[in-house]
Amino acid sequence: TLGWDKFQTPRIYFDDGSNIFNIDDSKLWALIFYSHLAVRPSCHTCRFANLNREGDLTIGDFWGVEKQHPEYLVPNGASLVLINSDKGKEAFKEISDNLVCSLSDAVQALPDTLLYVTKPHSKRSEFWNDYEKMSFKSVTNRYLDLGKKNEYKRKLKRVLRLPFRLIKNIMK
Repeated sequence: TLGWDKFQTPRIYFDDGSNIFNIDDSKLWALIFYSHLAVRPSCHTCRFANLNREGDLTIGDFWGVEKQHPEYLVPNGASLVLINSDKGKEAFKEISDNLVCSLSDAVQALPDTLLYVTKPHSKRSEFWNDYEKMSFKSVTNRYLDLGKKNEYKRKLKRVLRLPFRLIKNIMK
């Protein structure tokens, strides 16, 4: 993994043990997902998008940990733990000596998706209708800001990253 401070794309593993990473189409799917065009309809009515938690603990990614805790240099991410019950409090107390823990401002720490359902993208239906009829490239060009200027920027970034990756691999 490149860590949470880098834009992630999937790594695809094949039966023969080989794998590929940083595939252009997977980057595009990530952009589509983060634009909310491909969010599942169930996310728009999620019954868990509130603070009435059913479990004793809720554990998730702590996006933006560096804003509340700049002392944490955590390129691989940090976890946010919500204690929802007395039983959860006791369980967390038992393991907390083995963890690096800090109290956080709940309002700032909680992701919006835990508080509110994701609103549907205004063009979600249109996107999926076009996806059924058009090529992937045509759909992404229509719905994402992928003009020539941005395409050149993406290619330039990829080319500029190459020497750093080579040096990193040599130094391993």
